[in-house]
Order: sequence, then structure tokens, then C-alpha cells
Amino acid sequence: MPNATAAPGYSLSSRTVFHAYQLRLFDPQETRTYRSLNRFYQVLDGRVYGIGPNDNIRTVVSLRYTHDFGTSYPRSNFEPSQLGPSDETLDFQIDYMYLDWRNVITGLLDLRFGRQLILDELDWYSLDGIKATARFGRAHRFELYAGRAVPFGAFLSSDPYINDGIELSDGPSFAIGGAYSGEVGQDLSFALSYRHELRLRSDPIEVLGLPADQPEAIEISDASAGKIGLQEVLLAGSVGYVIRPVDIDLYARGTWNFLFQTLDQARAGLAYNPSRYLHWAAEYFRVFPRFAGDSIFNIFNIFPYDRIRTEFDWRLTESLRIEAGYFFQHMYGGPTVVGYLDNPDNPYEPAESFLGSSRSHGPSGGIRFERPKWGLGAYGEAATNLGGNIAYGGNFRRAEVFGHLNLLDENTLRTTLRAAFTGFQNDWFERADYGEVQEEERSYSLDAGVRWQVFTNVFFRGNIIKNFSSYLEGSYRVFSSVEVRYQ
Repeated sequence: MPNATAAPGYSLSSRTVFHAYQLRLFDPQETRTYRSLNRFYQVLDGRVYGIGPNDNIRTVVSLRYTHDFGTSYPRSNFEPSQLGPSDETLDFQIDYMYLDWRNVITGLLDLRFGRQLILDELDWYSLDGIKATARFGRAHRFELYAGRAVPFGAFLSSDPYINDGIELSDGPSFAIGGAYSGEVGQDLSFALSYRHELRLRSDPIEVLGLPADQPEAIEISDASAGKIGLQEVLLAGSVGYVIRPVDIDLYARGTWNFLFQTLDQARAGLAYNPSRYLHWAAEYFRVFPRFAGDSIFNIFNIFPYDRIRTEFDWRLTESLRIEAGYFFQHMYGGPTVVGYLDNPDNPYEPAESFLGSSRSHGPSGGIRFERPKWGLGAYGEAATNLGGNIAYGGNFRRAEVFGHLNLLDENTLRTTLRAAFTGFQNDWFERADYGEVQEEERSYSLDAGVRWQVFTNVFFRGNIIKNFSSYLEGSYRVFSSVEVRYQ
């Protein structure tokens, strides 16, 4: 990436992607109806740098156009049996477009204006606004930002960066936030991030499940009209420490959700890295899923879980590498079980307890052999339960073998071939709450691909993936991309 204080210049990158695949639709009549998704993407990235009075200003833009030539359901008057041409077309988006002004105060203050991606301990956040960054030497860095959260589903929106996958925008959202990162010597590092997002409602809220003319619904709607709603109030922090004499890295991270007064997640672990040939790590992970304040997902029965995992990676020689891992997961709570078949006189009578397993565990491992012209490898992983019943997350097995061959030199033309097997038993199964296990669904796939550097600045990639099984028979995916770089 060109430096913002370099001599004036510019760079352009164009990427064209076509991705086609089919989804088999649920059909009790087994007529094998498929929905086709034939997605076309065109991305243009550009930057102009080294401009301004002291060559310390740059502009950056990323534009994306998408079109689906496949089939879909109509958005209005939805009818599952009516598949037709997709109306998800002509979608133009600005992923980011900003101006960087470095060294507004020399060696201390930078400013960024426009659509930008905020990256901190709270992961990512897309914002139309301003961010100020203050640096105090190499050890301390402060950030403050304010602006409008990028809308979803509107013209010039930026869909990949919404909070939780589905959002109904009934008014603009505004956010303020900040972050701090620091170091003490070379071994201790820490960071804090805070974000506060507000939603300004333009219309009375519609109450889920209540007729609009019902007194309770009218009262709630009147109370919410013109009010300011909270989308999220989050605080995250992390700390890391390196014990150099024994080659051990320690770390911990957590996010507190003020809206729900609970942890969103917590993570702690250690890693042993005595050389580039050997790596071992162990980690504890606690998750309590929560979403944005207006998300419909918050009304569902969501439970936290603990997950412990370990991984081992050993490069025996420059060519031969092995890896292994293991995880153990425990879910807290259980769903409200409806006894569909236990009591014919009252089919909606809740069962007394959840009879499935709240614990899941399983191994993973692989081996890889690399030479300058070719390479081979295999990988597998599995998850089962404790107690013989289906576990949260389901039971699964997965294995694959793969290889590549460089037909010219290492970076010019590479072909790949991958064969895989997957078997799973879904926990989203009518009788899973009573401890019964679904029959295993099995699928096999074959993936053939090529990566070709056509010219110095032109790159092509293509993959064809075909699935074989009673469940996925006829399913396929096609992926192709062309990237052109100019600078």
C-alpha cells in the first residue's frame, strides 16, 4: 500500500467475479426443485496519495456493483411455488470512500473523513463520519469517532458491515466511540474500545404480534413516536503478555454489553512458539449471543456456551507439516420442548426436560507435504456428544484430500484438486429434544480449480465444485474471478 506521505501518485484495481450455485428447496413431493444463484460482482478500488501542501493527504475509494442472473421468489406477494427471474439486480454500493489527512499536527494528530471501516476490539463497524487519531510516541494511540452508521438496504449502502445480518431501518443511526491501545516495553500490550449507537425513529413502532388498533399496541406506538432508541452500548478490552524466556504468549479479551448488562463474549488463552517449526495453543471461549437493540433475534431463546480448544502444529521438515486439535463445548440452558407425539390429547404440552446432550466434543488433524512444483495433503475433523444423544450444534464428520500442481513456475499457473466427504446429524430435528438422533446425511464433493497470473498485473481464478449424494445430488458451484491492478 502506498504511503500517504510519498510523492504524488495513484493506483487502481479492478476485480470481476462470477459465482454460480444451486440450492435445493425443501419439497415434500421430492420433485427436486432448485433455486439458482448466478451472482456477478464488479469491484473497483482506487487511491490517490501524496497530495496536499505537504504531500500528506490521500483519498481512497472502493465501489461495488452486483447483479444476480439466477432465480428467486418475488419480494411482494410471496409464494414459495413461484420461482422466477431474480429481482435482486442493479445493486450499487460504496464499501468505503474517505480522505486521510496525516500529520495535521506533526507527529501527533491524523484525521479521516468519509465512509470508513472502524477496526478495534469491537471488531468492525462501517461509519459515515470523522475519526481523529492521536499518537503519543510509538507506545500510545487514541481514537475518537462520530457519525452516521452506514444504512442497510438503501442506495449506496454497505451491506457486509451491518450488525447482525438482518436490520429494518426506520430512521438514521448515529454513533460515537473511541479506542485506546498501548504498550509497556516490548512484552505487555493492552487496548480498550467503546461504542454508543442511537437510532432516531421517524414513525411509531409497530408492535410484533398485536393488531395496530389494539389499545396496548396504540399505547406502545404513541410512547415510541419520535423517541431515541439504543442500538448498542459496548465496551471491549484486551491484554497480551509475552514471556520471552519460555516462548509463551498470554492473552485475554472480553466485551461487556451495557444494553443487556452481561458479557457478550470472553476469551483467554496461551500459545507456545519456540520456533517457526513448532506451535501449540490452548484457549477458553465464552459466548452469550446478543444482537442490536431493535433486532428480532433478541426475542428468541438464546443460550450462552463455553468452548475449550487446543491446537498443535509441527513442521517436521521444510516440506512435511502435521497439525492436530481438539475441542470441548458445553451449552447452558435448553429449549422449551413441545411434546408433539407424547400426548395426542394435548400435543402442545411441554415435556418435563431436555433429553439431548448439552456437551459436544471432537478431534481434528491433518498432514501436508509441499514441494516447489507440487503438494499433497489430507485433513479431517469430527464432533460427537457425551451420553449417546444428539448434542447442541449437531454431530458431524468431515474429511478431505487435496493436492496442487504448478505447471509453470510457482506463482504463474497452479491447478488444484480436492475431494471431500461430509456427514452430519442435525440438532434442528423434531425429536432431538427427547434424545433421539437423526439419520446421518452424507455428501461428497469434488473441487477442481486453477489460479493463473496471465500478465504481471492480471490474475484469473476459477473453481468448479460438484456434489454427489442422495441429499445434494445435482448441486454444483462455479466460481471465477479476474483481477486487474494498475499503479
